[in-house]
Amino acid sequence: MRTKRDRAAANKALEAVQRARVKNLNFCKETAGSWEELARWTGKAPHFLLVLGGDHPKRAMGEKLARSIEQNLGLEPGWMDRP
Repeated sequence: MRTKRDRAAANKALEAVQRARVKNLNFCKETAGSWEELARWTGKAPHFLLVLGGDHPKRAMGEKLARSIEQNLGLEPGWMDRP
């Protein structure tokens, strides 16, 4: 059985990964020049990417989506998770 401390540590680690994904998605947007251009590169809708990144992200990026974006951009697996 996981203790309260174990759950807190797991949540903290997940939050760190989510922060890294937002930061890296915003870096990709800056590299692309706009959300629209990044959308063309990734095959995702611009508005969808904006709710994942931007100044005030409204959704968390899951594992499957992070790997999909990496693959579409030609990045190595796990790149989106790195601070």
